[in-house]
Amino acid sequence: MKTREEKLALSAFPLFLVKGSRTVWYNRHGTSCGSAKRSPVRQLTEKEKRKHDDQNRRFDPA
Repeated sequence: MKTREEKLALSAFPLFLVKGSRTVWYNRHGTSCGSAKRSPVRQLTEKEKRKHDDQNRRFDPA
């Protein structure tokens, strides 16, 4: 269990540097880092997409 969380934490950092707040949202909400890497928005279900768009509005008011 610990090693899995350490792995997630480690993979979160480079992603965070590359993609910024959008990727933080994925990791914070526990979706896999792998799916965050592959075109995040298209991989989501409709429900998740709505949640994701709502979250992005906080980062990008425009």
